[in-house]
Amino acid sequence: MSPLFSSHKVQSSYGRKRWILLLGVLVGIGVSYKSLRELHGMVEYEHGGGVMDHFHGFEERRGDDGHLDGGGIGGLEGAQEDMGGAMEEEHKETEHGDTKDEGLGEEKKATAIGGEVAGDANTDDTSDGLVGEDEGRAEEKQQRRSEGDVDSDDDNAPASSASTSGTTVTTSKKDEENEDQEAEEGEERYKRSKGDADGMEHEEEERDDDSGVEHDEDQEESQDKDTAGHDDSRENEEESLDCKDIIVKKNTDFWGDPLVWGTENLVDSEDECCKMCAEHKPKKGGPACNVWVYCGVENLCRANYRQCWLKHLTHPDGAMPAAEGPMVGWTTGIMKKPRASVASQHHGEDRTYHIVVSAQGTATHWQSRIHYYWYKKIKKQCEAEGHCDMGDFTRLLHSGKPDDLMDEIPTFVAKELPPEHPHHGYIVLNRPYAFLQWMEKATIKEKYILMGEPDHLWLKPMPNLMDGENPAAFPFFYIEPTSPKYIHITEKFVGKIDTPEQKARLFPIGSSPTLLSVKDMKKIAPIWYNVSLAVHEDDEAVKEWGWVQEMYAFTISMYLAGIKECGLFLDMMAQPPWDSQKERYYILHYTYGMDYAKNGTFTPGKYGEWRFDKRSYSTTPLPRNLEPPPDGVQNDLVRHLINAFNEATEKIPGWNHYAKTGHASKLWDGVIEEQ
Repeated sequence: MSPLFSSHKVQSSYGRKRWILLLGVLVGIGVSYKSLRELHGMVEYEHGGGVMDHFHGFEERRGDDGHLDGGGIGGLEGAQEDMGGAMEEEHKETEHGDTKDEGLGEEKKATAIGGEVAGDANTDDTSDGLVGEDEGRAEEKQQRRSEGDVDSDDDNAPASSASTSGTTVTTSKKDEENEDQEAEEGEERYKRSKGDADGMEHEEEERDDDSGVEHDEDQEESQDKDTAGHDDSRENEEESLDCKDIIVKKNTDFWGDPLVWGTENLVDSEDECCKMCAEHKPKKGGPACNVWVYCGVENLCRANYRQCWLKHLTHPDGAMPAAEGPMVGWTTGIMKKPRASVASQHHGEDRTYHIVVSAQGTATHWQSRIHYYWYKKIKKQCEAEGHCDMGDFTRLLHSGKPDDLMDEIPTFVAKELPPEHPHHGYIVLNRPYAFLQWMEKATIKEKYILMGEPDHLWLKPMPNLMDGENPAAFPFFYIEPTSPKYIHITEKFVGKIDTPEQKARLFPIGSSPTLLSVKDMKKIAPIWYNVSLAVHEDDEAVKEWGWVQEMYAFTISMYLAGIKECGLFLDMMAQPPWDSQKERYYILHYTYGMDYAKNGTFTPGKYGEWRFDKRSYSTTPLPRNLEPPPDGVQNDLVRHLINAFNEATEKIPGWNHYAKTGHASKLWDGVIEEQ
């Protein structure tokens, strides 16, 4: 019996037929997995059963290795641009920087560069490639792929819940064409990025090579020791936790790799289940139990009553629930202490971060103006509230030449990649080079930076979410460098990955939104540049990672730079229409198309009677006074987005002329009027 079904009870032939029928419909119209999850939710929790009662044993893809952020779900590959074509458009808008003109030889990829070419920072509408961590999950993802369940964004992925794993969207040839540690250590890394070094060693405090490429056994051993030593302390902390001190989520179910199957492990309480997880002894070299789920509400759990599943998630902080709500009888425990508030951790410290948004192209031109308006407005609100971590702003323009917004938005102009490193229409490849130039030449007064994108809207002031000096980022469910499908590709750039501790250091993130110190960014930038080039030159990586290659390159570069911890924050960014509640999020990313019927019904996979898709404005700016969504639309974020567009375009002078010509003849003075 395949792992996909082995933890589920088949209650009736009617349930089987109904599920097969639903799958058939989904395959036929290319509906996203988000919709599949909603249908599954009705079958499982409303009607109490069905073939797939409970998918234990599968890691939620919007979760562990990345959050379904809204691209993959847009499995609207037919009539809409939410898919590959959409990604292509998205990346045309993206902002990215130049890279050094030194490429890495094929034999040098393994160590020097960490990895992947992610999509443009603005390219959040690309594909996502979700990969599970066990064979069963891999089979499930392959099935989803065949059903057209893909994302189309760099920040992609469905914002649906954890039940699915999106699929990888590969880029066709057509798509490609369209588109200090101390200061001196940073300098040395830069020199090595130009080919002055052969290898890159991972030592906890010293790294002699920054961009070398060839892995040797000594390097891999030192890296393993470094990582293992770091993560052992974390495991010891988890083992010493009292079950009263961990994160417990009532009426919530999580995916995860099963270590002990609940069907064969019935207990009488959550405490007993938690204790079993804490005392679980992993197999040699195997993962430890860091997640347990217990079904203790008999009328909701039914056949699953008293089941205690012991599981492992590589990144539990980045995992979205497989199901949650009052009709879910499961309780999930994560074997970590709850996060302390940012204010209590760093009271009195200066944690101000500099916001940097990279851009290039027509679409990011108007998006940058609207982004900057809302940055100014939310920063004013932030300062009025008292302590504010939001700092200054830079638009990182990697077109190589100034444009007509230089006097409206603080801008750093970076060169494009040199001719010897063609991007083949993948403009995002300019981004790592742009950041490298910015790190070398700009004076940044803040100690930290937030890497953002033009198609982000500020919703409320965001504190510096970093724990100490560890980066903090939004997790993407489709960024899975250590999944069975992709781990061999990742190993081309980082060497052999053998342990759970190594896997845990390859975070399910892209370059945006990410908070990190300027010091770490100086360390990462030259590696990111080299890795992005190496990934782009690797046919298999380009085929499998497509438009999100730059995102993979960034997380690989963090690994190669020796970054051991990264906080994952699902609430950092919303991606409508897959997310809907405004209050919990700091940033809104409008990368997915939004389709609704006139009565307000959400119509994913079908061109809506009312719709908004940024790709409709890829060549000219959006107009003023966009039509609001129908009254029946229940999505707060969709409604807020249109209102936010209309407010910004009303306040920025000369927008009517700008919408027609694309030329900013009148500039905004940056003053937010009192309301």
